[in-house]
Amino acid sequence: MALSDWLCGLTLMGVSISAQAEKLETLASLQWSARVIVVWSEQDPRATIDLLNQEQAYLDERHVVWFVVHKAKLLSNYGGEIAPNFVANLNRMYPQEKGAVWLIGKDGGVKQTAQALNLDAIYGQIDAMPMRQREMQR
Repeated sequence: MALSDWLCGLTLMGVSISAQAEKLETLASLQWSARVIVVWSEQDPRATIDLLNQEQAYLDERHVVWFVVHKAKLLSNYGGEIAPNFVANLNRMYPQEKGAVWLIGKDGGVKQTAQALNLDAIYGQIDAMPMRQREMQR
């Protein structure tokens, strides 16, 4: 095997390993880059997903990544891969029993919990955050 083939193999192996390592397991890797909405849906989530998709431009403007969980099935606008244990980890940190909807700030703190998704209330909460105020001034 030529040295270049060996180095190429190592490079490809490194890409494969790093791609696997980048799967989202918890919300910790989104801290300081995104606000997060978690929705635990007991009903058919299609209306919720439709609403979030319709509002995507407003959510993008506010750096929001959303996760909707229905019967352990996950739907999201997150652009990367999600680890199989993500939903279990999410439920440990943001349990369904304490609120159907969670808003988590860029600092990782819980900013709001509610029993139903109300995007106007979420936008109001986000837009009042000091970090968001600075973002809007740029």
